[in-house]
Amino acid sequence: MERIIATHIHDYFHKNHLLSDMQHGFTRGHSTCTNLFESMNDWTLSVTSKTGISVAYIDFSRAFDSVTHAKIFARLHSYGIRGDLLQWLTEFFTGRTHQTGVGFSMSDVAELLSGVVQGSGIGPVVFDIY
Repeated sequence: MERIIATHIHDYFHKNHLLSDMQHGFTRGHSTCTNLFESMNDWTLSVTSKTGISVAYIDFSRAFDSVTHAKIFARLHSYGIRGDLLQWLTEFFTGRTHQTGVGFSMSDVAELLSGVVQGSGIGPVVFDIY
């Protein structure tokens, strides 16, 4: 069900031009490879025309874990995701817990207040929207 919802949300954002054409992650027909090809093309044009270019590399490791749920829901609402769909997404992301195990030892259970569900069908789409 979440993959169906994710597809519809992505289509809604694409149809209404709410995602940048420069977005490559988790977007059909785009990938890190297409991003690198476009970057290489831009760099080549810059070198050929003898103009300067600046490149910034940003490490987004743990980015999925850093987005607070309140901000996700506010962003979705601002883009027109409301009613039952927003309620479903709110219930999907809230009330989740995490526990870490090492050997036979387990940590205390902690409620997750941020992050999108990794490995889910809806997580990448919601992260892109954020």
